[in-house]
Amino acid sequence: MTQASNKAFLPILVLLVLIAFGCNNAMAGEISGRLLNPRGFPISHIYDSCNIAGTNPSGTGTHTSATGTDGIFYHPNLPAGTYSHGFSEKDHYEALYFKGLNVPAIGNTWDIRQFKPATFCFGSEWFYSWHSWYAQSFRATGENVISVGLRTAGADGSDIAVAILDGDNPYAPQIGPTRTLGVSSTNGQCAYWSAGEVPTIPGRIYTVKLTVATGGSFSPWHQTVREQMRVENPDGRCWADGTEIDEPLELCVNQDDKGYVNTMCCARSNVGIGVPAGSYVGQTFTAKGSSVLMVTWLCGSNALWAVSVHDGVDAYGNPGAQIGPTKYVFGVAWDGRAIVTFSPGEVPTVPGRTYFVKLRLNAGASFAIYNAKHGDEYSGGRAYVGTTPQNFDFSLGIYEEKYTGSLDKPVIDIYGPRAESITATSAVLRWDTYKLADSTVEYSESTPYTNSQYDSTLTYAHSVPISGLTPNTMYHARVSSRASGMKEGVSKDFVFVTAPASRNLLADPGFESGAFGAWTKLGSGDIRITTSWLGGSGPRTGSYGLAGASNGGTIKGGAYQRVPAKPGEVYRLSAWLWTHMEGGDFNSKAYQTIARIGIDPTGGTNPDSPTVKWSPYTYSQDTWMQAAISAVASSTYVTVFLYGGNDTGLQWSIFSYDDIVLTTDAVPVETTITNALTQYPDGAYVSIPNVICTASKASAGDYYVESTDRTNGLRVSTSDTMAVGDKVTVVGNILTRNSGERYLANAAVLSRSASVPIKPLGARAVALGGSGLGPYCASVPGTIGPYNVGLLMRICGTVKSSGSGYIYINDGSLPGDGVKVNTTSLTSPPTVGQCAAVTGVVQLQLTGGVATVTLRPRNDSDVRVFP
Repeated sequence: MTQASNKAFLPILVLLVLIAFGCNNAMAGEISGRLLNPRGFPISHIYDSCNIAGTNPSGTGTHTSATGTDGIFYHPNLPAGTYSHGFSEKDHYEALYFKGLNVPAIGNTWDIRQFKPATFCFGSEWFYSWHSWYAQSFRATGENVISVGLRTAGADGSDIAVAILDGDNPYAPQIGPTRTLGVSSTNGQCAYWSAGEVPTIPGRIYTVKLTVATGGSFSPWHQTVREQMRVENPDGRCWADGTEIDEPLELCVNQDDKGYVNTMCCARSNVGIGVPAGSYVGQTFTAKGSSVLMVTWLCGSNALWAVSVHDGVDAYGNPGAQIGPTKYVFGVAWDGRAIVTFSPGEVPTVPGRTYFVKLRLNAGASFAIYNAKHGDEYSGGRAYVGTTPQNFDFSLGIYEEKYTGSLDKPVIDIYGPRAESITATSAVLRWDTYKLADSTVEYSESTPYTNSQYDSTLTYAHSVPISGLTPNTMYHARVSSRASGMKEGVSKDFVFVTAPASRNLLADPGFESGAFGAWTKLGSGDIRITTSWLGGSGPRTGSYGLAGASNGGTIKGGAYQRVPAKPGEVYRLSAWLWTHMEGGDFNSKAYQTIARIGIDPTGGTNPDSPTVKWSPYTYSQDTWMQAAISAVASSTYVTVFLYGGNDTGLQWSIFSYDDIVLTTDAVPVETTITNALTQYPDGAYVSIPNVICTASKASAGDYYVESTDRTNGLRVSTSDTMAVGDKVTVVGNILTRNSGERYLANAAVLSRSASVPIKPLGARAVALGGSGLGPYCASVPGTIGPYNVGLLMRICGTVKSSGSGYIYINDGSLPGDGVKVNTTSLTSPPTVGQCAAVTGVVQLQLTGGVATVTLRPRNDSDVRVFP
């Protein structure tokens, strides 16, 4: 045997000797790793502990330690064995649990752990204008909401009321109790709920609403900078005082989507109780799962705690028989939640049965423990001090395995989602999975997504072609895969830009002249047309690019170019950009390098003008990425802006632009609503003058217009604004929704004048919808009469049934319950049995693959209830 092999054999020999002498618990193993936040950055000051299966000796309890600034967690000198490991709740995040960690007698287990909440949007600055309430919708991924984390600023002494609403709507019915948070705390904080208090259905949209409990205004931290242009919450929308906004709140919604349920989860109050020496505390709870996995608590001692679970309490408050082992763990004094973990099945429970968790200091000393913030907020049990029941709960977190084996259902990991083979009107979305799985793609020009493609073929290498895209346009996309016995894998939102289909209208779009020339320098500082420069800045292709840089200071600027234009035409701008930042903070707009592109449809040269239409601010950090934006020219010139830099001095701030493209669509064809519906295929670019706005986006989901003679109406999707009663000219692409309803997409409002609001047409319920208008506008099944989808109509009948966000009305002309009425915009819809006249726009929705009619009233004045 060689000297090298002798050295390799020695550790094995020592281990065998230790085992032979019964020393297999030699303190030599460790659990370590790095904890990341949802963005992949290290996160500090999160408390964690690991616990060996069975009872760990009372003198060797594991420490509840905190992650360092680099996210490192470290538990050395552990006996060999199988461990469970948990991270306690903190600021934004729910507790994390991991099982089955095999610690060797010599060596370590190293893991990268990451918080993955149901919804997470990172913030970058405070609102400049404060509002009285905010709301943000999200897509449920679990069956219960655990917590909502956020940061707010406001007047001292006030509380933020946090409520969960049932629907994609800030006025939807509330689910479960309201929780309160301190409005003046600019640090992260969480509102908590126990399982069953806020039940959700996976895949359904819900809304978080924030208000000042006593009135007044406040400001949450919100996201004004996007990472590589992607949207963090693509299923949701955001509102401030009733107005929909594009910049989401820094909001973290945590759900029970990881195999364990939040049986009890209570926020801490500022009140704790002292417990005398030799005594203990406890909390009864009603089981929701098959075994206890984690217990977290807030206390005033970092000494060794003993934690055990018992079969309820008797009539005198005495704990019942102990279930499973006692765990010993060192606490956290005042600073955060202590945590202890159990292996699955160690503490078996029966859903619906009452149990008791007991906490005491192992040395029998006195201690303090925090109460729940809302007092007696947990309906499934109560706090005990010794055998004496209390009229409040403790600030505990109790988490259980949902059912035996629920932790063993793996998630399908999505690798490398990307867009390839990109043309002017098509692309192929590709990704990989380590298991055979199906393929789903969702995509649209903005979020929430409006288009999807599905392929049931089970594969490892996924490839889904999409078509019908608009040239030189940025698309948002998300991919997902499912397989039997596994949790669905879903990617983050990502973006791609289609190729142009017409000539580039810009002069020197790649800066290959080597000088500004056709471009005008914007701003001050070191901004130049350059070859390869600092940190990789300069050209993406060719020899030159636009770049700006600052070392230790600030830089703001870029370049602009004016281009002749035709009023009414859509102009589409795309650009490749690159940013680099050192010595800053990706969680603050003021302390990072950001960039954006813009178009002024009036041809102005002031980047601060309100007429400039900007893309969102973004950063790419050493990666070239593409952004795009469009605007409708309102002058004989449009101006293209490239703008980047930083607000506060950084060690380094560098940005670059290259390969800029400006194109225009065809001149729109002037037509009427009727002709747009009947004569033009999807994608046709049309202008429809002298129509009247009948419904707003806020009240009907999109704007609606109709002709002055009320022959036809049309849905209009636009980021511009108009008021009900305005006479307008609208320009856009005529398209067809999955439901069959035609609409004007990417529309612009070019003219606006006051008019008289349109009066509704009356009809029987069976006449809502009507017969088709040709090959592009099909008949609505089960309806009769002239086509009236998009028109403002009125029906009268009896409310036959109701549900969340809708009622059904019948006047006797339809079978069953009649026609569906969307009540989202009503504060007090009519109830079952009442006779009512309802005015609204006629919309189509897809129900079981068939187009069905929905009447959408705009507000309460559209409903009249008869006695």
